[in-house]
Amino acid sequence: MKTKGTLKKLSEDHFIIYDNSEIEVFDLFMHESHGKVQIKECEDIVGKSILVDNGEASCWIDYCKKITHSFGKPLVGVINRSLSEAEELIDGYSVEKMADKWSINTENVHPANSYIAKQGYLEGFNAHKELVKNKFIFTEQQLIELIERAREIKDGDDVFDLEGILGMLEVNTQTMDVEHCTSIINSLRPKTEWQVSIDENGKLKLAE
Repeated sequence: MKTKGTLKKLSEDHFIIYDNSEIEVFDLFMHESHGKVQIKECEDIVGKSILVDNGEASCWIDYCKKITHSFGKPLVGVINRSLSEAEELIDGYSVEKMADKWSINTENVHPANSYIAKQGYLEGFNAHKELVKNKFIFTEQQLIELIERAREIKDGDDVFDLEGILGMLEVNTQTMDVEHCTSIINSLRPKTEWQVSIDENGKLKLAE
């Protein structure tokens, strides 16, 4: 049976799939509000509120989605799968498989220490991604396209404020539509959600 849902990246080492199916008692769900994501277990449902944390807190049901799968971090009550599946689908490579290959093949690592070497590779790789995540958000080609699109904001006006477009200095509102430029920039930021499906053979795919 084919399964459909939304793959969401929570961190470098954790992805989940959620869908719009009904949340029931004991289900794990994602609560997202004001840019903050929490994973909770449904203890009871009262009206439009889902009770959590031994009944001491609640989540508004409209901001909650049922979790069906977890990649990278095991969660109770959902289908747990390998992080490499999500990485290969989205990034085109698996950090875990790269770490396995390096720790096994490198001449500098004794076989008895291969597990430690693998963990060091993973930690170093993910630490580097975290350090540079806000330094290389846009590619050179994306910036070229951004400038070209900014030129078109005002018909016949070839004056534009590049520094304003990039959000570095105050935007010249006489030559720039601020909201339009902001929306363009946001559209180029790395995605964190993708529509996916799992086919009859269990293969994770981007939805067609």
